[in-house]
Amino acid sequence: MIGDCAILKDERRAFKNSITATKSMIFQIINNTIKKYQLDPTDNLYIDAMNIIIKKGKLTFENLNSILSSNITTKDKEKLIDNKATNMLKDICKILNIDNYNDMNNKEDELNELIYIFAIYKDFMHCEEKFAQHLAKYSYTDNQKDEILNLCFNKISGTSNLSLKALKGIEPYF
Repeated sequence: MIGDCAILKDERRAFKNSITATKSMIFQIINNTIKKYQLDPTDNLYIDAMNIIIKKGKLTFENLNSILSSNITTKDKEKLIDNKATNMLKDICKILNIDNYNDMNNKEDELNELIYIFAIYKDFMHCEEKFAQHLAKYSYTDNQKDEILNLCFNKISGTSNLSLKALKGIEPYF
């Protein structure tokens, strides 16, 4: 059973691999890094960072330095953000030919719904049939459907403490 959102009690928790939960996690890490190193964010910081993650599945301190024209020096030079969720984001965007943040944002609800439906049916018999029925309402190719199904089987797990609605509600404050 999916638990209740920590903020909005009538809402169910979002799955950790949902696009909205992944964006929230990314924005939190960037905000914490900006505070820690006392950096000035640029207007397009989040969009530029998300574009890198969509292409590479990770964000390094070197990438952040480039975006902010800063010179962060740290022992953790290699990876700032690199985990299952960001790699899944990259993979699903690649499957659906999404190569930038704005296009991903336009499909955010659709992608969240796919992840939610898959996670609900994942442990039941006939999961592939149920998921295939759901995928049929979108104009994906058969190859895209197969790749999405394989990706979901391998990468979806757990829930966030917040619902999609709560995560979207706090996003403008990042």
